[in-house]
Amino acid sequence: MNGLSIIPLAITVILGPQITVSILLLTEQKPVQKSIVYILGITFGIICLTFLTYTIISNYHFNAPNRAYQRDIKIASTLLLVFLMLKNFLQRKKLTQKPKWMQSLQHASLKSIFLMGLGLVLFMPADIGVAVSVGAILVAKSETLIQAIPLFCAVAFFISIPLGIYLLLGQRGPKLMEKVNHWINNNGWVINQIVYTMFVYLIWT
Repeated sequence: MNGLSIIPLAITVILGPQITVSILLLTEQKPVQKSIVYILGITFGIICLTFLTYTIISNYHFNAPNRAYQRDIKIASTLLLVFLMLKNFLQRKKLTQKPKWMQSLQHASLKSIFLMGLGLVLFMPADIGVAVSVGAILVAKSETLIQAIPLFCAVAFFISIPLGIYLLLGQRGPKLMEKVNHWINNNGWVINQIVYTMFVYLIWT
């Protein structure tokens, strides 16, 4: 995996409610502490999800003929990505709607915030698609999960940007990030479509 693929992959992982929650946490009490715990939850989530998909694909690889394995994994991964592209396009106008569960952030404990970050990755279709694609690419190229470490670091970096801006700009930071979040919610679906298309290319090359 190279830098050209890692950056859009990491951005896809944090788009949507993931980045929205990271911004909202900065408006609550103990914003720095809660944000750090949330960042750990998101990062741990993508590590676990990638490990799980990589392990499943690897085990299938060891128990199937090489050609059959490559064909089946490529077809399955491509079908998943096409489904995500279609779903992403059909729901593009719903990206600005904030789920009701976000209202619970005000009284959420640190444990709940960590589990929220973990869950937002483990059960998000786009993130599952990222993990499956990364796992398929690594196994197909006979690479280990060590090659995915830059991706994990990139995810942690991008999801930490709101906190970094908050610390640098103080009270002006959240206002700026709200504008950025608004733009992402309205245009993030385009970024996702580009990334999914790139996944398909990487899988078949």
